Amino acid sequence: MIDSLADQEQLLLWAAEKYGVTVVSKMLADGYILTTNALETLFIGGYSSEQILDCLKSCKYYYDAKLLFDWLCGFIGQEKTEEFIIAKFDYDPDLFQYFSLESLEKYEYWDELARREADDILFKHEQYDKMSPEGLYKHQLFDEYFKKYGHINPEDNAALDYLAEKGLWNIVQANYNILRNTTNQNLLDFLVKHKKFEMIATQNVMYLTKFPEGIEYLQKNKRYYVLAEAKLWDKIDWDEYLQSGTIKPMRDAETAQQWDELMRGHRHLVLLKHFKLWRFVKSFF
Repeated sequence: MIDSLADQEQLLLWAAEKYGVTVVSKMLADGYILTTNALETLFIGGYSSEQILDCLKSCKYYYDAKLLFDWLCGFIGQEKTEEFIIAKFDYDPDLFQYFSLESLEKYEYWDELARREADDILFKHEQYDKMSPEGLYKHQLFDEYFKKYGHINPEDNAALDYLAEKGLWNIVQANYNILRNTTNQNLLDFLVKHKKFEMIATQNVMYLTKFPEGIEYLQKNKRYYVLAEAKLWDKIDWDEYLQSGTIKPMRDAETAQQWDELMRGHRHLVLLKHFKLWRFVKSFF
């Protein structure tokens, strides 16, 4: 068994000189590795381009894709090289990586164009399923993009409008941790515009205290502790808040000096602590 690449080259060249192209082609078909050194020697030895290409057609293995591609381009030109590689090797990614984007487009090798993220070419030929996420987003192919990836660029108004139009709030919800970054005002404004206050409340509830509709949402949903944290004392239904029976409403009412509310809520000790004696007495009735 011959292991050395140099030995294989020498045997191929010896066979070429002694027996001709037919034997060389059979040796390559049997598994001998083709090298550019061997090709160069065949060329110098007077083999025609047809004979050399016949040898190439028979080979199962070659040594270096870049060297082979460059040698062939120098020998028969790039266009014929690409035509030969397509005919002989079908789709060999090691060789096709040296094709130009224009050639890949011409021969419709979409997978290789996808590997190189040639999104503009793929878009032109409507090969949307081959495009990268960035390419789909760039060309506003939101339907295909969100089916595959579902990530939001919170600064892209067109994408946000698309989600709202299609009712794809599940995608917004899945990406909602974006709001932890307070710089994403665009996304907050988008949610407010579409009255998605419940989504804001899941992660940025204090933002609801900054505008009237948000405050109304908190009042309607009895989120008085949020209003208290924002010190919006006049927006709290104190009677209802104090009925929760927990200590926080009482402390909030004390901080807000809601003495009448504490009296009606029968918070005797708090009133006594602050020497609200008249209300302290009335709190028992």
